[in-house]
Amino acid sequence: MEIATLSDRLEQTILDLSSFSFELGIIGTLVLLLLVAVIKPLRQANVFYTTFHLVSLVVLVFLLQRDQGVLFAVTTDSHILFGGMLQVQSWSYLFKLAYVLTLAIVLVYALITKDKANLNIEYQVLMVAILLGASLLTMSNHLLMVYLSVELLSIASYALVYFGKKKRAAEAAMKYLLFGAVSSALMVYGMSWLYGLTGSMNLTDPQFAEGLTNAPMAAVAIAALLTLTGFLFKIGAVPFHIWIPDVYQSAPLPVVGLFSVVPKLAALVVLGRFLYASDWQLFLVGYENSISMQEVLIFIAIVTMTLGNVGALAQRSARRMLAFSSIGHSGILIGALALQSHSGMSSLYFYAITYLLMNLAVFFLIQMLEKVYQDDRMELFSGWGERHRLWAILTVVLMVSLTGLPPTLGFTAKLLVFSAWWEVYSIEANSAYLVLLIAGLVNTVIALFYYLKIPYFMYFRKPLSEAGSSPVLLRPAIILYMVLILPLLYFFFRPSLLVELANNVTFAF
Repeated sequence: MEIATLSDRLEQTILDLSSFSFELGIIGTLVLLLLVAVIKPLRQANVFYTTFHLVSLVVLVFLLQRDQGVLFAVTTDSHILFGGMLQVQSWSYLFKLAYVLTLAIVLVYALITKDKANLNIEYQVLMVAILLGASLLTMSNHLLMVYLSVELLSIASYALVYFGKKKRAAEAAMKYLLFGAVSSALMVYGMSWLYGLTGSMNLTDPQFAEGLTNAPMAAVAIAALLTLTGFLFKIGAVPFHIWIPDVYQSAPLPVVGLFSVVPKLAALVVLGRFLYASDWQLFLVGYENSISMQEVLIFIAIVTMTLGNVGALAQRSARRMLAFSSIGHSGILIGALALQSHSGMSSLYFYAITYLLMNLAVFFLIQMLEKVYQDDRMELFSGWGERHRLWAILTVVLMVSLTGLPPTLGFTAKLLVFSAWWEVYSIEANSAYLVLLIAGLVNTVIALFYYLKIPYFMYFRKPLSEAGSSPVLLRPAIILYMVLILPLLYFFFRPSLLVELANNVTFAF
């Protein structure tokens, strides 16, 4: 075996950097934001930082297009970077584009609401760090790189939660930190078992799959389940969901909007890579035969979506209701990932993009509510049907889409996921997929009861006070709200673009 010289390795590293321009652009944005803060220090919040940041995101999109060649022309090509630490696949650009879109919308939140905490430089640097961590996690092909990316995401997230600058924000940040530290420790311990069992940390290395096949099944089960804890924590799946309600209620709403999308999608991608690394057969105590990783994920998906939706029913706080709602959506995304089929991955990406639009829109709505009333009780929407008619109409569309009813994109997204579950059940005759489908339908009915609370208050309750006439609900805010809501109607009638993009997303290792 020929050993590569130092000059060969250096040459290969420089070559790899040419496919790493998007991430280098993110690092450059981090450095520039810090330099701008030094050169142009601003004691008070100013739109300058945010405008500069938005321009940087436009540059990042061009770098992403440069890597891809043609942004939406996705192929099945893939290549390894930095000695197997990262794997670049063309569909990963689609996820990165979703991350950039999310961050851009969150920054526009900050400009419209003019919240001082959301405009300062530390806040924006931490958001760019989350973007970098998510991008690296999407490409991670090595257990060490997975861990480093998760930690980069997590540490920036802990700090952002504290930007609420309230006592409960500090408490929520501490809870988030403690739960994150425990899940991270368990994940690292599981990864050490995987390395001990296989002698490799590269998920696409044949030695990794072969080692798992030859290892004792009980040891593989322990290693796999421990490693899963880190992924499930970032996704917000049961039983690692406990931090979500407190964090969602205490953190600044733009931060919550970012948390609800970017880390969750990145963790789903790396979970998919982990899932496809081997034909996982797990032995659990008290279970006579081995079970597959897919069956474990199906069980987690059912419990997650059920607990999330049932938990949302009893909430009066809009933030907490949406926190439990996001747990329910996590269950559907995990269920789509568990299919291990092209239709499953396509439906997952379609649902992810739909979820992105819906979640950013609904958290922006809650931010407007808090700007008017300094509270987030759903009863405060009373009378909006008369006072803010356009807001109310758009909100009805949004809540119908979140429930998964026509004529909205939320219906199309759920239809694709449910159809994929039925398709796999029809082919494999595995009753687990049928149970998953039934659970999805039942939870859609449950979601109807809490999502439609807000339209009910808007149209069937009298206003609680005169504060609802605040000018904060005027043009800039309503324009952004329309930009987020109208695609939910447009893509229901013309879903071809999203379907074409989703069909290009598959895990082909």
